[in-house]
Amino acid sequence: MERDQFENLTRRLADRGGNRRTLLRLTAVLALPGLHALGVPAARAAEVADARCPAPGDFHAYEKNSLAQTFKAQHTGRLTRATVYAISTSTPDSDDFQFEIRKTTRKGKPSAIVLASTIVNNIVRPSPGLTTEVTANFALPARVKKGNWYALVITGLDGVPVVDATNDPRGDATPDGFDSLASYVKSITGGPVAKSFNLNFARVYDRIDEQRVRPSNLFCADEEAREVTERLIRDAAFDPVSAGDLSAAPLLEAHVRLMFTVNQAGLGPFFYRIAPPGDL
Repeated sequence: MERDQFENLTRRLADRGGNRRTLLRLTAVLALPGLHALGVPAARAAEVADARCPAPGDFHAYEKNSLAQTFKAQHTGRLTRATVYAISTSTPDSDDFQFEIRKTTRKGKPSAIVLASTIVNNIVRPSPGLTTEVTANFALPARVKKGNWYALVITGLDGVPVVDATNDPRGDATPDGFDSLASYVKSITGGPVAKSFNLNFARVYDRIDEQRVRPSNLFCADEEAREVTERLIRDAAFDPVSAGDLSAAPLLEAHVRLMFTVNQAGLGPFFYRIAPPGDL
């Protein structure tokens, strides 16, 4: 995907007035099933349209071929999907995009902590004056808390390095024919892929600056994705620990089950550090 193609679709993912700073104000719907705030057991299976990202949400040209819109959660629960409308004046065509829900930094920008991620294939670029409704469904929903800020990050794919932060805790989400979710992502994007940020508890990220030493973040990556992945890890205040190339992704994905077991055994969400003697 060329940069101008990406811009045609994603730079103008805006409300019908074209205001990029309120990118999702009129067009995004965040679904939250299982809301404890509803109070009635029978209502907890319902979905609630979440706020449509009210202002003041900020638009960010997040990275090359990426844009982001911050929003404040209006409920506490599990965010299962996001819907946006693509606007384009170019000839109709289609492209693939990654949708992510991320935490935000203290400065209000998208962080490297991914709470939910999915890829939407073959998004059709509409004819002039028309829009394409794009709904991203998150198989593993993002846990959000009322009043906290988050970011919807949209990234154009096709040759762009992708960091896969998804998990398969039950071991039944990896498609047949693939040894990992990361290899499945690679088959879709056709570009370099890294596996990272799947072994960090997002619930304790706000306390990372309180730690005596920087926590570790395990990752593996194709060579072309390694540098950008290490930079993202350091930007998130972790120390990167490489497990090698992408062939190690099945091990990192399986390791999440041990981490969940330790968490549920009484320790709770935790940081970890892997370092040579003398650096602990």
